[in-house]
Amino acid sequence: MTTAREIISYLEHQYPEDLRASWDFTDGLIQGNLNRAVSKIILTLELRENIINNKADMIILHHPPVFGKDRKITNSFYKKIKEKDVVIYSIHSRADKLGIMNKAIAQAIFKTFEIKGILEDGTAIIELPHEIELNELLEKIKESFNLRYLNYIRKKDKVRRIAIHGGEGFQNHHIELASKYDIDTYLGGDLTHHLAENAHFHQINFIDILHVTEQEGLKLIMDQLSSRFPDIQFEYYPQNPLWEVF
Repeated sequence: MTTAREIISYLEHQYPEDLRASWDFTDGLIQGNLNRAVSKIILTLELRENIINNKADMIILHHPPVFGKDRKITNSFYKKIKEKDVVIYSIHSRADKLGIMNKAIAQAIFKTFEIKGILEDGTAIIELPHEIELNELLEKIKESFNLRYLNYIRKKDKVRRIAIHGGEGFQNHHIELASKYDIDTYLGGDLTHHLAENAHFHQINFIDILHVTEQEGLKLIMDQLSSRFPDIQFEYYPQNPLWEVF
């Protein structure tokens, strides 16, 4: 029987510790017995109500439910699950730095594209085979992620070279880095008012694809694990945006 230790050893070979961001103190094992036998694993963006009562031996998350040096609980559902006999493991900044999450977002939106580079923060720079209209891109994104609306800043009507950072990618340092690569459009999560204020200084389209879209990368991680551990049952639990739209 495969143990949690074997699963984690494989993941830490694929996503080495030296990729972990200096601020990311809880990327890795959150809780659990490494010697526990594992027959079922859930992969999901973060802890939500839809997985609290599911009987799994291990949960692999992207967003850790505890954060910082003091491991402060930042996800209330963790309080409901932390007493259970379940291994919880997070692949956070290590997956981000490799660009796994952002390449997966590109694959979810486009049939064909070329990856021109993965930046030091994990941003994926892609190029489409030909220019498309910005409105066409907006429709592709809405359809790909079942979104009813998108916030965006229009600077150009044509799109071909795109930067993607589905996490906290609208932070100014991410925008400044990506803007050096001759992009015409930037896709990122969490476009706040003041970040949008700064974004308007660039001659680049900005589209807020919402933070949850980076969960696409977990599907790729599940495929890796399924190939390596065929005796284990894997389930992917998609999470909806936290905001509802009226």
